[in-house]
Amino acid sequence: MRAWCFAVLAAIGCGKSSDPPALGGTTWLDASTAPDSGSADAASEDASTAVERTLFIGNSFTYVNDLPGTYVALSKTIAVRPSPFVDSVAYGGYTLAQHLADAQGTGSNPRVVTLLGTGDAGRATWSHVVLQEQSEIPGFATNNPERVASMSATVALSAYVAATGATSVMYMTWGFPTGDPANPTLYPDYLTMQRLLEDGYRAMAHAIATAGRSVVIAPVGLAFQAAYQRDVAGGRNPNAAGSLFASLYGPDAKHPAPPGTYVAACVMAATIEGVDPTSLSATVAGVDAATASALQVIARDVVAAERARPPP
Repeated sequence: MRAWCFAVLAAIGCGKSSDPPALGGTTWLDASTAPDSGSADAASEDASTAVERTLFIGNSFTYVNDLPGTYVALSKTIAVRPSPFVDSVAYGGYTLAQHLADAQGTGSNPRVVTLLGTGDAGRATWSHVVLQEQSEIPGFATNNPERVASMSATVALSAYVAATGATSVMYMTWGFPTGDPANPTLYPDYLTMQRLLEDGYRAMAHAIATAGRSVVIAPVGLAFQAAYQRDVAGGRNPNAAGSLFASLYGPDAKHPAPPGTYVAACVMAATIEGVDPTSLSATVAGVDAATASALQVIARDVVAAERARPPP
């Protein structure tokens, strides 16, 4: 099985020369540009010493600004524990139904077969597998065909995850700042979209738990919401330039800017490793110290609130 440990790094871009210009020192990728998930530089550390072995399965919300690498960079600042061992498979616009087809050998990207060990080579071993759905589907109506396919794929993928010995981690994503222009009736504004996405991810986690498998939610979308609420409480328009909430989004107002990836990585570290994000100290390009400090506190608080909820 091919995997790697990322070295300590600032958030890095994966783009080609034709990608959009750099944002805050980090290359921002168009959603249609999918990097080869197996092309990142490998580090020399021995995977056998890793305290956590985490696989990320998703799309551009995972690979823009390199969420897996940023998570490792932050985790590496805790010197008393071994570095996490991570790998990822993420393609632009991909859905969990497409990842399931790949895992079953009927899709177009076979790498996940190796990563999940669903082929003839035998089972892989992970401690956590992060599942990230396409950015709109979890909030669709329960009878929507894409939502139905998503729920079915989530449960089926969780069976493969459980076979590796891992816990499924539902990567709850975020609403768009002014709702979704492509779905204005369903998603007319940010708060409506965020609420529907939250409900969808909770339903996905509940379906996994009902199937008897271990699952947790990484409430990244709720961290974005906490930033929104922080701005409102401070008398600031969340969508105004310079607000904390607005800083989380890239130029298309969908994908994360470096601060968005940073808070996502803090949430992952707290969810997967149980660390206090305020103890993390890595410097990430495009995230100033004041923003990092605010986002660490937000990540700490939303993960603590998630842990206090009843199980899925």
